[in-house]
Amino acid sequence: MISCTASAPGKCILVGEHAVVYGTKAIVTALNLRAFSSIEIISDKIIDIEAIDFQLQKKFPFIKETMLDKKFLPLKPIVNCCQIMINKFKLNKGMKLKIRSAIPSSAGLGSSAAVSVATVKAIESVFELNLTNDEISQIAFEVEKIVHTRPSGIDNFICTHGGCIQYSKKEQIKKIELPKNFSLIICNSEIPRNTGVLVEKVAKLHNKFPNITEKIFDAINLLSIKALESLKKGDLVELGEIFNLNQGLLEALGVSTAILSKFINIAKENGAYGAKLTGAGGGGCIIAISPSSKQKNIVEALKKIGGVPILTEFSQDGVKVEDLK
Repeated sequence: MISCTASAPGKCILVGEHAVVYGTKAIVTALNLRAFSSIEIISDKIIDIEAIDFQLQKKFPFIKETMLDKKFLPLKPIVNCCQIMINKFKLNKGMKLKIRSAIPSSAGLGSSAAVSVATVKAIESVFELNLTNDEISQIAFEVEKIVHTRPSGIDNFICTHGGCIQYSKKEQIKKIELPKNFSLIICNSEIPRNTGVLVEKVAKLHNKFPNITEKIFDAINLLSIKALESLKKGDLVELGEIFNLNQGLLEALGVSTAILSKFINIAKENGAYGAKLTGAGGGGCIIAISPSSKQKNIVEALKKIGGVPILTEFSQDGVKVEDLK
C-alpha cells in the first residue's frame, strides 16, 4: 500500500481583493490554518473521497466528469482535481482520499484552493511525478477556474508557496517580510458566500460603469502599493488607515454587507487601527489590525455580537508532505 498526506495553508488578502482580477496589485499572506489531503493508491479505477468536515463520502468515475447534486457540491474541487491529474499524467490506478481542514469554508480564507493544492501535492508525491511548486500551483489554478469561474490566481499561489507577497497578474511577485509586531484578528460571520457569484457581480458593475470602476480599481492598486511601504516600515497605524480606505472602495463595488460593516465598526470602536472585509465579501470574514494590548477587547466585543474571531499567526510554510509511506 502506497499512501501520502500533504497539507497546504489558508490565506488572507490584506489589501486589494476584486481589483486584482483586473490586473492590479494585492497583498496576501498565508495563515497557519491548514488543509490536509491523505491519499491511498487502490487497484479499482475509481476516485473514493471522504470529506471528514462535511461528513460526506462518495465514489466517482475514474475519468468521466459527473454532475453533482447539491449535497455533494463540497466535493467538486477534489473530484475535479483528481480527474485533471489522472488525465494530465495518464494515471492508471485509482485513489482513495480523506480530506480534513482547519480552514473555515466559504469564508474567503482560501479553503478550496488549500484543499486543491494539498490534493495535487499528495497525488504528485504518491505517484512520484516530481512536479515543481509552480506546476502544482498552476494545476490548482485550473481547479479554481472550474469552481470560481474567474479566480485571480492568488489563492492557489499563496497556498502553494506560503509566506506573504505582493501579487499581480502582470508583474513579478514580490515577497514581503512581515513586521514582528504584526497583530491580526480575523472574524468569521459564518455567512457562506460564493466567490464566483461575487466576482461576476463586480464584472457586471464594471461592464455597466467602466470609467467609474476603473478609477476604483486604480485607487485600490495605489493602496496596495502603499500597504507594501507600510509593512516594510512596520507602520501598523498607517496600514490600518489603508484597511479603512480599502473597505470604503469595496463597499462602493457592492461586495460588503451590513453584518461585515457592523464587525468592522465594533473592531475600530474597541481599539483597532483599521478593519476591512477579506476575500470576495458578501459574507465570510473581516480582518482587523490593532495593537496587541487591544486584541482581547476586540475579540470579546466581536463575540458579543455573534462573530467568530480567530487569532492568527502567519505561515512561511507553503504546501508540504506530512507523511509518505
